[in-house]
Amino acid sequence: MSTRTRIDPDISRRFDVLKLLLMVGVVLAHAERVIHAYLPDPPLSLRIVTTFLDYNLFQEVPSLFFAMSGYLFFVSFTPTPSAYVRMLGKKMRSIGLPYLFFNLLSVAIILTFDKIPYIGDFRTVQERGIWTLVTGIGGLPIIAPLWFLRDLLVMFLVSPIFCFLARRIPVTSLILLCLTWNLLPGGYVGWLTFRSVVFFHLGLVLAAIWPSLRMGRGLILFSLSVYPALLVFGTFALITKFDPVVTYYAHNAGLIIGVPCIWWLSGTAPLRNNQRLLALSPYSFFLYLVHEPTLSYLIYLTRFVLLPTGFFTGILLYVGLTALTIALALVAGILLARHVPRVYGFLAGARAPVRQGGDAVATATPSGRVG
Repeated sequence: MSTRTRIDPDISRRFDVLKLLLMVGVVLAHAERVIHAYLPDPPLSLRIVTTFLDYNLFQEVPSLFFAMSGYLFFVSFTPTPSAYVRMLGKKMRSIGLPYLFFNLLSVAIILTFDKIPYIGDFRTVQERGIWTLVTGIGGLPIIAPLWFLRDLLVMFLVSPIFCFLARRIPVTSLILLCLTWNLLPGGYVGWLTFRSVVFFHLGLVLAAIWPSLRMGRGLILFSLSVYPALLVFGTFALITKFDPVVTYYAHNAGLIIGVPCIWWLSGTAPLRNNQRLLALSPYSFFLYLVHEPTLSYLIYLTRFVLLPTGFFTGILLYVGLTALTIALALVAGILLARHVPRVYGFLAGARAPVRQGGDAVATATPSGRVG
């Protein structure tokens, strides 16, 4: 039985819509580099916009993707040794192979042409080594946003522990993990961000004790009032270099409170049944895989067309490169899926490019900046 048949159709549609919208946030977050590449000292108005979006609002993206992945995993996984082995094999095909392929391809391009703009050059390969750049073990992979897939594979590897905790002590285990996350220096365990653990487990806990995901009025009002305030405070704190400890805890609180807020938004009429978003949603993973090198080359080519000189040109390039990157990636994905489906299937982890996806939604995919 596929994952989709095990969850409420409304939840399935909302996950599909969220996947694409969150991917827009991913590309926007990374498009900010065009400003810093050509405008080292941007005006305050531009810094406020990019700080609010890239370092606050879009920080919610990886958290939501991990929570969605955890939820979908819990409702589809049968906790037996044979099912666990089959699951790992499937995840390696659908996540691990694209992850390794795109990192390896990027390293090969660097070794052949000396560099990929704003990603790395021959010195990067010499200093960090091919193993780390391809696998992401010991540091970020060469395509840095793919860290999400690396962390997600680790989550699946240790998933029996999460399932046990979600079934036996769901709330207690989630609270303990949240406390650990906030007490860890920088929120990391080695090269693994502990946020991955917290929000993946959050998804499992929600699936175990609150599978309908129907929020009460009180929770909606609380999240809709507090979350925007935390986003504004986070922007103010980073711009003014406010106390870093207070900023860190407020940021983490915002990531948690933002989950019900954005989930509520996904249920509003303009989004939940948006046919265009639903039709493009199956290409979200392909967009995620190819957006970073595409965006990097577009930022490099910008120097021959238009350079940011202030607020308006900065916003124009920021939004324009985001739209162009998304358009190029989606068009490439659609053409590949139609004319060379086997190639598309290999690149996208065998995800079927059909309306509203298939079992492909069993893993959500992201990622903005790690914060």
